[in-house]
Order: sequence, then structure tokens, then C-alpha cells
Amino acid sequence: MLYIFIFVLFSVPKTVLSACDVCEQYSKTPTWQSINDKFEFGCPDGWQTFNRTRGTYCMKFFNASYPQYLAAAQCILSDGFLPGIESETEWTWIVSNVSAYLTANSITVGYVWVGGSRIPACSYNMSGSTWCLGANSNAFIWGDYYLTGPSTILDKYLTADNGGGGIQNSIILRVNVGVSASLDDLSSNLAEGSLSPTGYMCGKPADIIGLKPTCSTS
Repeated sequence: MLYIFIFVLFSVPKTVLSACDVCEQYSKTPTWQSINDKFEFGCPDGWQTFNRTRGTYCMKFFNASYPQYLAAAQCILSDGFLPGIESETEWTWIVSNVSAYLTANSITVGYVWVGGSRIPACSYNMSGSTWCLGANSNAFIWGDYYLTGPSTILDKYLTADNGGGGIQNSIILRVNVGVSASLDDLSSNLAEGSLSPTGYMCGKPADIIGLKPTCSTS
């Protein structure tokens, strides 16, 4: 039991264990005690919880327009990253939430960043290989390391066509409210006409809850 307890504590993101800031003196050593002798994994308020093969996972939609690299940076501020999509459950929830936001703001078609891109072998080979072009899910990959196995979501919903020309290495979710939803390819710098992203998704593994920090004098 001791070994399991130690593994659990040190396998969570380091931001969860940053307890020194709640101590009156930073020189004191933070320790952790269970609340009601129970450890659980949970998502912060406002984040949706999903049960993935690798454990509890959290997602949230943010309605701000950024190029992909800045959207990714915003996710880092929330201790997360641009997520992949593992299941139909996740897909349905994402599309539903994005559609609700678009409808509330009288937007017909919206674009939302997720964490996928062309594989390195195809990233700058847009004209030299037909294998790299079009809706070939093998030419794309999720950057979410909490995904398990091949992505059936890419196989089913990818409609990438390099339609805007140039280099389009990033995956973006395209939602046409009440009509369709798909995964399209786009330049990470938004170099496709007047297109402007509606927002971005952030994902992260759940944190340990049911813990409280205490400080020792050692």
C-alpha cells in the first residue's frame, strides 16, 4: 500500500502539488493529508469529466480567437493542452457545446482548435505526395498523450482537403450548426481567406482531490 500511495502522489501534474504558496513561511516543507481518508480524481469547476482508458480526463471550451500556437499557450496557463478526441462521447459533447455557443451568438459556422496535426513526413510535402493530401487519417496525428490506440474519430470525421492551398498542417473542428461537424486542415497562422477561429478546446488529466496541504517546520 505504501508504494501505491507514493506512486499516486508523484504521478500527478506538479502544479497540483505546489502547496508552498499556502504556507505562511515558504521555508516550511509542504506535506499532504487525506480528507475523510479518501483520494479521488476530479476536474475543476467548469470542466467536463470523461472516463478515458488511461483515466479521468477533463475538457473545456474557450470562446476566444487565437492562432493555434497562442491557443495552445492559453491551455498551458490552465495546466492543459489542445486535446485529441478519443470517443464519440467526447465528440458529441464538444460539438454540442460549440453549437450552443454559436447559436447564442448568431453564428452559423464556427471553427475550434483541437490538438491534431499532419505527421512530420507530410508537414511540408503538400505538393509532392498525394498520400499526404486529402482526408487520409494516417497522415495526421493527435498530440494528446492521454489518448489510447488508433483514433476512430479521425477516420470518421476527417475531411481535410488542403482546400485553401499552401501549408495546412493543423487540425481544426468545423461546426455548421444543425448541419454538420467535421475535422478540417488549416494553417496554424489562419492563412485561409478571412477565416477566424471561434475558440479552442483545452484538455488535461484529472487532478487528485480529497487532499489538503499542511506545512511542517522541517
